[in-house]
Amino acid sequence: MRIRLASRLSLGLGLRPGRCRCRTAAYRATPRGEGAGEQQQEEEQPSSSSSPSPPGPPSTSSSGRATGDPSRLFVEGLVPREKASRLDTFLSSKLPDLSRARIQESVRAGTATVNGTVQLKPAFKVQPGDEVVCRIVERPPLNVDPEDIPLDVVYEDAHLLVIDKPAGLVTHPAPGNHSGTLVNAVLHHCNLPSLDPAAHAAGASLTAAEAGDADEVGDDDGGGRFLGGGYRGDVMYGTMPVPRPGIVHRLDKGTSGLIVVAKDDLARESLQSQFKDRTVEREYLSLLCGHIRAPWGTVEGRVVTAIGRDRRERIRMAAYPLEGLEHKPHLKRAASNYSVMEVFANGGASLVAWRLDTGRTHQIRVHAKHLGNPLVGDVVYGGTAPRLARSMESGRVSPSSAKAIAAKVAKTIDRPALHAATLGFDHPKSGERMRFSSNPPLDFEECIAQLRKL
Repeated sequence: MRIRLASRLSLGLGLRPGRCRCRTAAYRATPRGEGAGEQQQEEEQPSSSSSPSPPGPPSTSSSGRATGDPSRLFVEGLVPREKASRLDTFLSSKLPDLSRARIQESVRAGTATVNGTVQLKPAFKVQPGDEVVCRIVERPPLNVDPEDIPLDVVYEDAHLLVIDKPAGLVTHPAPGNHSGTLVNAVLHHCNLPSLDPAAHAAGASLTAAEAGDADEVGDDDGGGRFLGGGYRGDVMYGTMPVPRPGIVHRLDKGTSGLIVVAKDDLARESLQSQFKDRTVEREYLSLLCGHIRAPWGTVEGRVVTAIGRDRRERIRMAAYPLEGLEHKPHLKRAASNYSVMEVFANGGASLVAWRLDTGRTHQIRVHAKHLGNPLVGDVVYGGTAPRLARSMESGRVSPSSAKAIAAKVAKTIDRPALHAATLGFDHPKSGERMRFSSNPPLDFEECIAQLRKL
């Protein structure tokens, strides 16, 4: 496949074909008749028009992947000769770190053209040889206010908070979840004012795609300041920092359990270093469809794969082989240790504990699916009621009973059956080793009780 720049003049810059280009500068297109195809760059100015500006040419990127601020990315390329595809599918192949929803949003906003014609439908069929150009739209800023949301505080001192997060509570604000998050609750709990991330963008370092929607991410550069000079947003969503004051790791919305929040820079930097050095103790409990069939009948094992975006369903992650990982920057190594605690219904379901060596997006959910045993209630990764019923039928439960129990379990827990049960780390100030435990919530316990009846 050959990739070339949208601007005809830029073809004379000596850039090599076969690369995907992007740029972050604003541009101004020359009207037709005033130098066909010529474009002039200018200093970025606030736009007074509500209509989207047309896409502009990318700049050089030696990696072949989109880089820079996602909200200002321009991507351009020729559809390969092999086959036609959807417009959003083609753009996703050029911007692997952006969600399909973000790309579709940009197309519907009128920032994508095919052979110079604006296309508003993400499903528009592009043909081999078509020239596609798209600019990723910006997102509005997120202002975060304190909210009186009850918190189960397990431990608190001047430097940190340990919270037992309920399932259904999002860790920090992001587009689609502007309020009702753990950050909103912590601001209220600590008697802190509202957060305007646009005014505290200094220090922002990660993209929203890098942040992801993780069960827990301990090796990112998250966090920010609660005290001493205001807040800092460390994850960028377009040109806007996603507010994450004090957040040094995260739990997925559907995951319950323990999470630590830094209250000052000392705690933030210390906890970040401990997560990066893999010295934080993290144990999770899960309910799986079926049971892991480990070799020689063992009840403990280890899973090591690469993890990256699923090529077909971009809302989820997938496991990939480790071979050639050093040449695949979109994949990351992930290692999980598991222990089968209890088996139900002759192998129809199981209670499994996990200890993580790494903290990748949806790591436990991906590895459970990779082993052939998705988490109960995890519909994104195949842990549906019919899947649980089939597992119980293979465990010699009658089809009628299996379907009835699976339906009852599905009504009891409408989320992935995953709980962060143990959290251990060194205190940032004293150095004392601290270890906290949390029992699974009621929905999790009720599922166990129902499965034990079989």
